[in-house]
Amino acid sequence: MPFYEIIEKDEAGNVTATYVRDDAVGKKGAGAGGERVDVIDSLQAFSSSIAGMLASRAILEGVGVGDSTATPTTALLLSVIQTSVGQIATILFAHRLGTALEPECKMYRLAADVFNDTAMVLDCLSPAFPKSIRVAVLSFSSCLRALCGVCAGSSKASLSAHFAHKGNLGEVNAKDSSQETVISLLGMLAGSLVVSQITSPLATWGTLILLLTIHLATNYAAVRAVNMHCLNRQRANILFSNMFQHGLVLSPRDVSQRERVFERGGVLRWSDDKVLGRCSIGVPLQRLLNRLGTPHQQTGSLTLKSMQISDLLEVFANESLHIIAGPRLPTKR
Repeated sequence: MPFYEIIEKDEAGNVTATYVRDDAVGKKGAGAGGERVDVIDSLQAFSSSIAGMLASRAILEGVGVGDSTATPTTALLLSVIQTSVGQIATILFAHRLGTALEPECKMYRLAADVFNDTAMVLDCLSPAFPKSIRVAVLSFSSCLRALCGVCAGSSKASLSAHFAHKGNLGEVNAKDSSQETVISLLGMLAGSLVVSQITSPLATWGTLILLLTIHLATNYAAVRAVNMHCLNRQRANILFSNMFQHGLVLSPRDVSQRERVFERGGVLRWSDDKVLGRCSIGVPLQRLLNRLGTPHQQTGSLTLKSMQISDLLEVFANESLHIIAGPRLPTKR
């Protein structure tokens, strides 16, 4: 179908209006798994809202609701501690993960839900701990939610840009936010009924586990349904290994079907998914020198094993990268 677009400009040449055939624009994510993602995303948000209400009830119980010895000041101080820990964790996580979030948006989108669900489990466990330990448990839960917020917010921005067509990123975000609001509202209404009917610990945990299982399963299905059109390390590895082996250029859908949501960093695979080794990009010079030589225990000087560093620099004199092949380098965790 041909794409028609009419642009109106004023006397200064500024664009004042753009008219596009709506059937040519298509729906959100057309051809990239968008329709399926919308349905699955609604299911996961609905189940998460109900599970969140169960966790909220446990938090209120933990801070002393129903306990005659609890004071409002204690509950307020606990809330301040949780909020402060979460805000500090948000800053640290954003600094640590900032550059890795966009290329691995699918992985971090699913990881965000794992962190959030783990936080809900800790919230439900918190009333069983003594008050002194309960503060640490709820603070750790707040850290997990902060990590969820960093991962989910950044990955959502990348995925929204992927689904947007012809510069309608703002429209996609607005409609997605409206959809989330409606689903969350329905989830709270259903959660109010669930919370009022389920009071025993066994029923609470059974319902919570069921809801979290649905939440993670639907999120995994949603992430798998997205066919990214840009390359990261893993997708580039899949694309070029098949091109070198079979002379075929895979489509984004084919690459997505072979892509792992959680892949070890730096792993190199061939077209048959066999692991060839690991690739570390941007290795510090100290690690490279330790790989090439043996450090002296007292002076810290290096005795090179097989080649001089000058020979290596001469080989890559006209290159911006230096490549070394050998046993796996030690990595910092």
